[in-house]
Amino acid sequence: MPTSYWHILYWHFHIHSSLIEASVLVVKIDNIAEWLAAKTTEINRLVEITSCFKWRRWNSDKSMHVFPCVCPQRENPCASIELYHRVWSVERMLNNEQTCIEAILDHDEVKKGKVTAEHWLKLYSTLFEDVVVLQETFSVTQTKYPERTIEVILPKDEIRHLIYFKELYIDAMQ
Repeated sequence: MPTSYWHILYWHFHIHSSLIEASVLVVKIDNIAEWLAAKTTEINRLVEITSCFKWRRWNSDKSMHVFPCVCPQRENPCASIELYHRVWSVERMLNNEQTCIEAILDHDEVKKGKVTAEHWLKLYSTLFEDVVVLQETFSVTQTKYPERTIEVILPKDEIRHLIYFKELYIDAMQ
């Protein structure tokens, strides 16, 4: 019998998948770093048992790009690993939080007319490329059934500077 919360959720959906037509599992994360730390051992174990080699490659080289799943039949561990990977990616974006704050403060200079919007956009284009995909919620398809998803809610307070910078940048482009 599963012992951790993560196992229980995985076990619940594995056992009851034939009984549910459509289901959404909601995972609300209160602290990204703590959540990742709590899941790392389990995810490493799942990476070792999945037949999907992209996760083993990513686990050994975190700089590689991970492409979407194209397996004919998605395995249950892959959904959990993908969820972890997506949250891990957000944590990497949080490494740029101070730069986002600086960009937000610099944007005030654009409002005051001291700096052009074009200059500001060019200065922070790389940062924008890093955070453009960030959303407060995202979904991960569970197993092979697209109607069975894991809905992830990120801590709004923890990512607020990244989201605000992204919104400012998009507004400045128009």
